[in-house]
Amino acid sequence: MELFCQEFRKLFLKKSLIVVIILLSIVNAVKIGSDYKYKAYYGGTSVQTQNERAAYNQLYTEEYSGEITPEKITKLMDYINSHYSDAVLQSYDKSEDFDKFLSGTWFGDYHAHYFKLYLPYKYAYEYKGYSDRIAAKAVDNIAFYKQYGNAYETDRNYKIAKSYGNRKLTEFYDTEGAKVYLNYDFSSLLILLVLVYALTPVFVGERLNGMQPIIYVSRFGTGRTAAAKLISSSVFAVGVTAWFTLLDLIQHGIMYSNDGLHLPLYAIEQFRETPLTVSIWQFILMDFAFRLLAVLFFTALILLISVICKSWISAFAADIFVIGSLIVICDFVPQLNFANPVSLLTSRELFTSFNTVNMFNNAIAEYAIITAFTAILAAAIFTLSAIVYSMKSEHKFRGKSLWRAILWQKN
Repeated sequence: MELFCQEFRKLFLKKSLIVVIILLSIVNAVKIGSDYKYKAYYGGTSVQTQNERAAYNQLYTEEYSGEITPEKITKLMDYINSHYSDAVLQSYDKSEDFDKFLSGTWFGDYHAHYFKLYLPYKYAYEYKGYSDRIAAKAVDNIAFYKQYGNAYETDRNYKIAKSYGNRKLTEFYDTEGAKVYLNYDFSSLLILLVLVYALTPVFVGERLNGMQPIIYVSRFGTGRTAAAKLISSSVFAVGVTAWFTLLDLIQHGIMYSNDGLHLPLYAIEQFRETPLTVSIWQFILMDFAFRLLAVLFFTALILLISVICKSWISAFAADIFVIGSLIVICDFVPQLNFANPVSLLTSRELFTSFNTVNMFNNAIAEYAIITAFTAILAAAIFTLSAIVYSMKSEHKFRGKSLWRAILWQKN
């Protein structure tokens, strides 16, 4: 524990690193604020937008949030049906009148009703039929593939039928905040930048600073020193990931509604075909766990490069090249995402559809494969880093130690 604490203080409690984390945290906050201003449904600052937002909030809070009932559906459909032709023909009242319209304008009221209430209600109302059709088709496919002895497709369709059957949405809440948060990737890039900056010198810095001879002859030795460096680096990586995730959650929670986190994940239309039946808040926790696993993989990778390279420049260049290559492969060769740890940084892509891989005629979920693969690979790279560090240190100083012993005997 003493060695771990010493390594942690030496490596990560540096003013320059703390300044970098603070600056990147500010950049992250600015990015979230900018996204809200330009991408959020009611993020604009114009008076008209804010009036429409106030009208929607009133309708949402007082009339339409909560349980979906026939009365709410009827009232909403009556409004849309009676105003639809005016919207299409643009024959609506274009004057501003807060006595007649909640938002002050006809268009503002209709906009709030149609896009923020009618379309989400329509999705929720029709979802059961949509998922039932998927399940029914899967049941038909089971009989078809059994006939031809296709064990993989039989297993896959059995799991589809089991996953999509009996799904329904009985409540409506505004889940824009959860959707925006789950699609926010910028902080993952910042985490990788912090890791590259902080972890690259962990091993290569010892050689450049002339500390390796001291470590080799110390009472702790290279093995325990390497272990302390690996553990302290992992703790640091976990802390950085938790820090940026917390910042994301807090700022998104302040700017957006937190309603509907208890709803099933498929209440967000982006996840209509997700194989998961967890709630939105449970998936947020899962997303953090996947992100953390990916960060630990990159921690191991950066440390291994730090062990192998002879200079900071070569180590930084190798870090950027390897990480950049994995990101490019993830973007342009999605077929390999089941074996690319980068996909865990944006885990939503693994759960927007029913993705499986054929393993011995069994349909194994893609996310299960990438999770196991990343965990095993990270552990292997951590172990390899320690082994290479110890072997390089012993090889480098064994000869020097031998000559010192011979000279001592002669004297």
